[in-house]
Formats: sequence, C-alpha cells, structure tokens
Amino acid sequence: MKVSRVFWIGTVIFQVASIAIFALSLHSIIGTLTGIQSEEAMKISAEIDENTGDLKFLLEAKPRNQGFLGVNLLVDIAIYDAHENLLSRNSTSANIDPGESQHFSLTLIIPRENLPRDPQQEMKGSFEITFDIKTLGDLVGFRNTLKIMEA
Repeated sequence: MKVSRVFWIGTVIFQVASIAIFALSLHSIIGTLTGIQSEEAMKISAEIDENTGDLKFLLEAKPRNQGFLGVNLLVDIAIYDAHENLLSRNSTSANIDPGESQHFSLTLIIPRENLPRDPQQEMKGSFEITFDIKTLGDLVGFRNTLKIMEA
C-alpha cells in the first residue's frame, strides 16, 4: 500500500471522528440548554429584606445535562438602573455530568439607597442573564445573553 493511500485513509478517519465528536458536543450543549429553559428547572423570586430594606433577587436552578458528554455551565446575572449603571451582579458555574443535574442558586442584592423612595414608584432599568455552556475541555461552546429592558 502506498504511503499516500495510508495518509488519505488516516485523514478520512480523523475527519469522520471529528464530525462525530462535534455532533456529540452539540447534542450535549443543546440538551443542557433546553433543560435550563424548562419551567421547573429555573425559578426567580424577589423580596424586600425587612431588616435592611434591600431588594433581594434569588435565582434557583437545577439544570439537567441530557447529552452524552459533560458540560460546564456558567450563569451570570446583572441588574442595571435606567442609566445603565450596574446595581448588582453575581455569577456561578457548575460542571454537569452526562444524564445528571446540578443544583445551584444565585443571590442579587440591590441596596435600599438604590431603590425608589416612594414604594408606589416603579423601578426602571434592565435585567441581564448570560448562559455560557462549554464541553470537550472548553473547545466547543455556546453563549447566550438575554437582556430585558424596562423603559
């Protein structure tokens, strides 16, 4: 067998394996992303602390990795005022093995001095959440940022 033929066969095998690994990576990323977006996987609540008067947001999540490869999930949440000044930000990451789910929670606190003085007055600003899902040692990934603005 010629050396060029062996090289060609090796190249074809390498390309087919790369495509298969990429497909498995996409399956894991999409499976985790759809698992995050289910109603029972993520809950956001808000309450005012009676002692300090600070506004406290709590995000609780238990996303499930429905893929064949483990993923690293980073969640970043930020709250901005009407002038795009950062009021609060927090982030966390979790490694989720295939077929498993991982519980995590994030707390955002907006100090009382940044809240409207009149309780009847609406607070203006925006809420931003970023999901960053990576697999295969961070070689394949997907990042999505959702910004909800209140004008």
